[in-house]
Amino acid sequence: MISDERISKIIKQKGDVLNVRTDSTVTEAAEIMRDHDVGCVLVEDMDGRIEGILTERDIIAKVVAISGDPDDHIVGRIMTTSVLTCTMQTSIIEAQELMATHHVRHLPVVDDEGLPIGVISVRDIVCQQLSSAEEVIRAQGLAITDLEQQHPGISEIRMDGSGRVVI
Repeated sequence: MISDERISKIIKQKGDVLNVRTDSTVTEAAEIMRDHDVGCVLVEDMDGRIEGILTERDIIAKVVAISGDPDDHIVGRIMTTSVLTCTMQTSIIEAQELMATHHVRHLPVVDDEGLPIGVISVRDIVCQQLSSAEEVIRAQGLAITDLEQQHPGISEIRMDGSGRVVI
């Protein structure tokens, strides 16, 4: 069932956590994002703990929109420092609700010690839900085929003279 699926199902399909330091330039961070085709990087301290998150939106709003040079801006000054996280046990529905409530498109996933193990995006959630829905549709199709073999005509829709469906 889609509502019971956990974030772990998405994280297992993703690559390594991408991160930068607070003293990295915005250009360096943007190059990592471009090279890995992602919309954000985590900003970590020396112990690997999350200090912030740098998103495409941060770069656009805090550098590009003011005609700034990304080489002249460091990540620590423009990153988002209030970072929402979830765990591998968080349900996909809970993560989706958290992202919608707080208007974020990326959600870091942390382990029991608070260390990052991945990042999920709204796109990841939509793709997982689509995949799960397709699995349900396939299973329902097989069930209908089995019923039709056992009871020929059961899946036909019949209507009476007034257009009502007859079972």
